[in-house]
Amino acid sequence: ASAWMQLEPLQKLQVWRFATYYFFVFGGFVALASYLPRFYVGAYGLPLATAGMLAAAYSMPGSVFRALGGWMSDKWGARFVMYLTFIISLICLFILSYPDTRYIVSGINGPIEFSFGIGVPLFATLSIGLGFVMSLGAKGVLNRRDFKCWGQLPTVNTPEYDTWFAEARKFGKAIWDITGKGNNVDMVFEHPGESTFPVSALICKKGGMVVICAGTTGFNCTFDVRYMWMHQKRLQGSHFAHLKQASSANQLMIERRLDPCMSEVFEWADIPAAHMKMMHNQHKPGNMAVLVQAPKTGLRTLEDALDARR
Repeated sequence: ASAWMQLEPLQKLQVWRFATYYFFVFGGFVALASYLPRFYVGAYGLPLATAGMLAAAYSMPGSVFRALGGWMSDKWGARFVMYLTFIISLICLFILSYPDTRYIVSGINGPIEFSFGIGVPLFATLSIGLGFVMSLGAKGVLNRRDFKCWGQLPTVNTPEYDTWFAEARKFGKAIWDITGKGNNVDMVFEHPGESTFPVSALICKKGGMVVICAGTTGFNCTFDVRYMWMHQKRLQGSHFAHLKQASSANQLMIERRLDPCMSEVFEWADIPAAHMKMMHNQHKPGNMAVLVQAPKTGLRTLEDALDARR
């Protein structure tokens, strides 16, 4: 019954549609960003540094123009922006995937020969344009500076709390302007932590969930617990995988069944040297790592590290 309940959402067509959208604008985006440097080197013979810069030019819009996608969605509608993204992406991808081709057509006065191929300038331009339209994926964007409800929760039933609560409600109203009146978000993915957690716990819907994976503004998270228990909300910690998956991945590393493709390992004090190697493109193929609280290489478990420090 439990497994069936987990698969039950797959009966809804909307789930498949949203999964397809996400697969394309995020999964496809990341996959192409990873593959482009290799393609530039293999197909056009470009130096690795040049290939990396062109691939970065494709990836850059994904970080810079997300907010523009939200503004366009608010102005013209999310569905229009979505269809615009898919149509332009399909056109770009068709041209980018078209191989160098030579045509011979039998004409009245003899064979007519012509060819079609994409040079580096056109390929780079189309890929950058593709990265731009794939970045237009936000349904809506809010500027947090327009609201004064950030930081730790004030003491409940004080004037400061009343001011915070009114401002947090204002933030929730701004979300309704995007999702529709009364439609609170099902889930909040928390990354800042201390400065935003009180609002996240308040605005997610009844029975919803706050998933936290970091605390970039601080670790002392506060919230009004009444809205947690009375509305039956859930708090879930996340660190790349659930506990069983994380344990299984660690076990594979301990058993040395996974190869991390490690090229160099640096002491903590040598981190600047690692950055200089990356800046000058002098690092070896593979991954570089830094020893953090490990006195030497070759230690596989926490117990090994503790024993080595004694």
